[in-house]
Amino acid sequence: MPEQYGYLYILTNTYNTAFYIGVTSDLKRRIFEHKQKLIEGHTKKYSLNKLVYFEKYNFIVDAIKREKNLKNWKRKWKIELIKQCNPKMTDLTLWLCGNNMNNNIETKLVTDKDIKYEIPNYAIAGQARNDAVENKKMSIKIQCPAKINLTLKVTGKRPDGFHNIESIMQTISLFDYLTINAESAETFEIYLSGTSDEIPYDEKNIVYKAAKLFGEKSGISPQKVDIFIEKNIPVAAGLAGGSTDAAGTLFGLNKIFNEPLSKKELHELCASLGSDLNFCLEGGRQMTTGRGEILEPLLYKEFSLSLIKPLTLGISAKEAYTKFAQKEKNGRANFVNDLEWAILGDYPELQKIKKLYPDAIMSGSGSTYYIIGKEFSPLEGYMTKNNLTTIPYGVQTVTPE
Repeated sequence: MPEQYGYLYILTNTYNTAFYIGVTSDLKRRIFEHKQKLIEGHTKKYSLNKLVYFEKYNFIVDAIKREKNLKNWKRKWKIELIKQCNPKMTDLTLWLCGNNMNNNIETKLVTDKDIKYEIPNYAIAGQARNDAVENKKMSIKIQCPAKINLTLKVTGKRPDGFHNIESIMQTISLFDYLTINAESAETFEIYLSGTSDEIPYDEKNIVYKAAKLFGEKSGISPQKVDIFIEKNIPVAAGLAGGSTDAAGTLFGLNKIFNEPLSKKELHELCASLGSDLNFCLEGGRQMTTGRGEILEPLLYKEFSLSLIKPLTLGISAKEAYTKFAQKEKNGRANFVNDLEWAILGDYPELQKIKKLYPDAIMSGSGSTYYIIGKEFSPLEGYMTKNNLTTIPYGVQTVTPE
């Protein structure tokens, strides 16, 4: 059973009993109405007994989500009424309550400006855990690994314009780092900054899109979110640099706000943003199909590898797949990566790598090549990163949450 959370009005010192009863009754009524809607949304066939079952176990997480998301002004309105009724009352507070499925009443003694309240620790299941940290500034640092494609086969064009693939992907020890700061605000605001001059720091950045989507789907209260991107993974290099940062953004925000979204819901957001995000969220070694969002874990094997990339050449996935579609009818050579076959002839910089290192394999849509168990010699006009290793994980926290 998931952790249970209490959603309470602190009205114990209210002088007006009728006001107290009215406000609390209104809360209970609206929660129950939304609980009924939740049950009806699952199936029209639920009986009264099933309704009682839900009532007994306070199993109304989504109902509380809807309750909270109705309108934020309702809370402000009630706070003002409370203050008018009793100036000593200072806030409308949410308390984390732990596992209290047996409905036992516990109390906590809270002191606010020498005013003492006894707060019932009463478990009504709810999503509003994010408000427990409201008005606090929170920070987290996320490590976002690059990936390589050990194999990549393009299996066909999809009706939505994308291509289906079969690819074995592997995370490696080359990382971007995200520092995410969040604090409550009147509206949801997102600010990006970072170390690279090759990426935008506005709504065009997939990190911005990920943060915005999380705010829309998670039900958290309005926040000011600052994200600093320490960029070490080359841009447009076939290493999922943007995808891993976006996956790290979703993962980090979910951690900061005490996981309002399940792992499944995070994966749904990942799939809506791009093809590689689902893999970056999980990491390790995975067989990926569909657009790349369908994952099947494979046995992890550790090995060393090195990377080489032309400094001035970046190839977008769109460009690589377009070239593949144009050349596919002519048949393909025996390449481990179908996209390498599609673009190699168009770029002398890549041909030079292949001539010097015939065993090198292109990752993703390029323009990075990797070689297993060897090192690349320094080459003018090229970036090299030697002595990297495979890793068995995806995005993860690197500082205390």
